[in-house]
Amino acid sequence: LNELGIRGVTREEKDAIGELMREVHVCTPINFFDFVFQIVPKAEQGLQEVRSPKLYSKFAAQDPTNCGRINQQACLDALKKYAELDAHFLDKETAKLFWKSFLKDYHEQYKVVKLEDGKVDFGGFLELATTLDHSRSEFHRLTERRAAQLGGLPPAVEKKHFGELAHLRRCFLRQDRHEEGTASAPEVLASLLECGAIPIAGPVFDKAFAAMESH
Repeated sequence: LNELGIRGVTREEKDAIGELMREVHVCTPINFFDFVFQIVPKAEQGLQEVRSPKLYSKFAAQDPTNCGRINQQACLDALKKYAELDAHFLDKETAKLFWKSFLKDYHEQYKVVKLEDGKVDFGGFLELATTLDHSRSEFHRLTERRAAQLGGLPPAVEKKHFGELAHLRRCFLRQDRHEEGTASAPEVLASLLECGAIPIAGPVFDKAFAAMESH
């Protein structure tokens, strides 16, 4: 295993390899077939589990029998739970739009990593989670870029507020009922409250309300 680069670095990783070695010791002697198709995959998965605890916890929750494999629907459920761990990454509406987009390609992505029995092991689940992360980052980038373009924002403003542009634009447009690209003072205040830019009470709200009344 060491020659293959399958070794632990941290204490947890070394413990995972050590546990497997204790299991192997009980089953000795090990032939080449067992080494290639059982020992190596188990060692690799053991390290993956230790290195990705958040992902493994979602995978394991869908694997109540601890067989190390889950079906397509269980995999999707685990991926959704994983995505929800970073709920702050996208606002709620953008997250819904991303998930709808992700589902369109999920079946084909699953086919690439599924095993002969139609299920995926933790390694396959990791690949799908990595795809989800990349897809979500790209979706977020494109969504923010589109919001900036539609709003005609200069590059400096886009850069300063990148990450919240789509959310802010939606809040503004909900108050722009006549689709004129403008909003009255009360509508601006409502938009600021909706997007969370100002609190619903307190000194900041009082100042904003006073400024609205002056207009």
